[in-house]
Amino acid sequence: MKKLLLASMCVATALTISACDKKQPATESATTTSGATALVLSHDNVADIKSDLESFSNLQKSQEAKVNEFQAKVTAAMQKGGKEAQEEGIKEFKKFFEEFSKSFDEIKLKSAEVDDLRNKYKDMQGQVVEMMEISTSGQPDANKMMELQKKITESTTAFQASFDEIQTKIDAAK
Repeated sequence: MKKLLLASMCVATALTISACDKKQPATESATTTSGATALVLSHDNVADIKSDLESFSNLQKSQEAKVNEFQAKVTAAMQKGGKEAQEEGIKEFKKFFEEFSKSFDEIKLKSAEVDDLRNKYKDMQGQVVEMMEISTSGQPDANKMMELQKKITESTTAFQASFDEIQTKIDAAK
């Protein structure tokens, strides 16, 4: 039951992080690599930031029903118990987040700020998947779990700080 609770908390943490809108003036540019194609992203361009953040938020909102449905499905599978059910739940969880992550990669961003936010979001997702894998293993390493929980907390804090900074830029441009 403890494993189920921890796994459910991991899923809930991963799925409840959300973002809103932001904006500011154009000045410089940054370069990022997405796959094999190098893109030039704007920096401090409020119109790009606001548009990108809106796309990011819209994708999160559009995925919300899928996330809730998936969370219920995985929780039910984990409650059935047994190592096979847990392994299947983790397998489905990883597959779901790979697809979820790909959908965020498909957003055509113009701003370096929201690209950074997207990368932080994806890092958090990866850490939560790792936490779930560790927490449902036969003998979870408590030190590794504490270390990973600390990383997740730091990642969440960094994500929120970036989001707040973006929101401040958008608010300042109004």
